[in-house]
Amino acid sequence: MDTHNNLYRVQIKSTGKAPEEGDPNIKTHLQNNKSIYLASVVDYFAVYSTYYNGFFIFRNEGNMQSIRFSLTGKWKDCFNNYKFDTDGQKG
Repeated sequence: MDTHNNLYRVQIKSTGKAPEEGDPNIKTHLQNNKSIYLASVVDYFAVYSTYYNGFFIFRNEGNMQSIRFSLTGKWKDCFNNYKFDTDGQKG
């Protein structure tokens, strides 16, 4: 991803999962063949959710094996937020 200020390496994932009953979160794996994507290789993840019909875009913390996301949880501000220069957080 070229933002005109920086060049970022983005790993794109997708999931067709829906939240389980009683839990608003969707859990999906981020690892590749049981090994994690190091922060030195991948700067951001962009996970497309067919359930939410959009992307959750967040910085790779370097040790992430999976993620749980929803429109009300920890990663809610990362939904369809393409502001890479602000570390994936809304400015």
